Amino acid sequence: MPLTLKCALVARGTFVVCEYEADFYSGSLPDAARKVLSQISRGKGMKTFVYEGHAFNYLVDRDLCFICVSDLDVGTSGPYSFLKDLKVKYTQAASRPTVGEAELTRLLKNAVDEHNGQGTVAKVHRMESELDEVTELMKDNITKVFIPL
Repeated sequence: MPLTLKCALVARGTFVVCEYEADFYSGSLPDAARKVLSQISRGKGMKTFVYEGHAFNYLVDRDLCFICVSDLDVGTSGPYSFLKDLKVKYTQAASRPTVGEAELTRLLKNAVDEHNGQGTVAKVHRMESELDEVTELMKDNITKVFIPL
């Protein structure tokens, strides 16, 4: 399954609080996202900024900016949905007094992986589907063995 999100970050103003890049991509997207971050207008809302052949989708809320990078052909509905979910998860996690940068980065990684179909829930569903296929194959084989000739 292709990755729909290549990179994501959360910034307070222009200071990057946490970032995550999907493992299967080159290392230039976080740098490009930081460049785009400095160009984003601080008006509240969601928009897309096209830069270097990628869509930099972003949501600004107060002093926080949530960015996710996708290919241009992905569209905006998936990335925008991701950004809304990320904002809720991040705001809840960041409100705890003991939260650290590592925990916020892990939250971001899990959110990207889940959106890309690599999260725990997606893996469980995929495994259940594969198990169902194997079960059906075994039933067919057993039936073939016991059919009288």
